Parts: sequence; structure tokens; C-alpha cells
Amino acid sequence: RETKALFEAIDLASPGAVPPEDPSRTRLPREAARLAERALRLADKAGENRRSKLHRIRGELFPRGKPQERVISFLHAVARFGPEAPEAIAGEIRAGEGWPEVFVVERGGAPA
Repeated sequence: RETKALFEAIDLASPGAVPPEDPSRTRLPREAARLAERALRLADKAGENRRSKLHRIRGELFPRGKPQERVISFLHAVARFGPEAPEAIAGEIRAGEGWPEVFVVERGGAPA
């Protein structure tokens, strides 16, 4: 639809600039649709990767669906899941309603 409007605008501004039989009139809409489809697939894949990371983090925090009752080293989580792991873990802890929330993160050697 957008490409049709684009060609109409070109025809109004400069009649004959893009002849009706020009292959770009059919190729451009097709390429735009392919690009949009590819962008959706990539976004879905990125979302799936984030969901699987959160699922693994949840498994680390709550083995067998029960909260951890021991000290968890963030070095392991950061090495395995990346630098955003502590924030994701904090979000998972906050999401678990009714469970005790003791969460201390030490950064740079100083207690937070």
C-alpha cells in the first residue's frame, strides 16, 4: 500500500519518471514485504532468545520450582547469561509473590 502511494506521488510530481511497465513498480512492493517479513522473524527470534535466557535463569533461581535457600554467586550467572543477569534475577525475585526477598548485590567489592 505504501509503495503504491509512493509511486502515485512520483507520478504526480514528475509524470513519466517511472514508466508503468518499469519492473521497480512490482519489485519494490515485493522487496518491502520480504524485508518486513524478515524483520518480524528476527524480532521473534530475539524474543525467543530472551525468553529462553529468562527460563534458564528462573531454573537457576528456583530449582524444581522452589526458591533457593542458599547464597548464589553472581559470577556464575554473569558468565553464563551475560551482564544483564543480575537485573533479570532481581526481576524474577520480585515476581515471586509471597517469598522472602533478601537480595544483596556487591559491586566493586563494596556492599550495596
